[in-house]
Amino acid sequence: MLLSYTTTHNLEAPVLEKYISNRKEFLAKITKNSGIERNKAKIQVLKAINLITDETLPEDLKPLHRDILFIRNHLYENHVNTLTELGQYCLTRESFIRRNLEERKLSLQFHWCTTEESKSLEILREVCLHKRKLERKTLLNKKLGIFHLFLFLMVFM
Repeated sequence: MLLSYTTTHNLEAPVLEKYISNRKEFLAKITKNSGIERNKAKIQVLKAINLITDETLPEDLKPLHRDILFIRNHLYENHVNTLTELGQYCLTRESFIRRNLEERKLSLQFHWCTTEESKSLEILREVCLHKRKLERKTLLNKKLGIFHLFLFLMVFM
């Protein structure tokens, strides 16, 4: 989602792009240079994407964190300062207002990514219906959550 944002807004995030394009190689480099196992490296990547500072990250992940901060700042400038619908939503949330600036930027990043994921899943759901991969009654069943739809799409698409 964040890489698609960079593409849409003509931003450069070379480390994020490297991670997305060859995740296996990227993680192998982190495990080799940092001496941590692969599962912990994956957790550290998530931290790089979702932390405010890079103080606890391995050195090899600090450039990724800088890419994310650049994107996060751009998101904030384009959605809060210009008051888009997403910015207005965030500014009406008391929990958003009580945060410091960096926490607000992180919160906005989270809201934006969640919104984009939901849009993407809705498009995939419609494609599945159109291609008759799923029956409409199955998709309308309340017990079938968005997570189950996501799993279905990952397995069968």
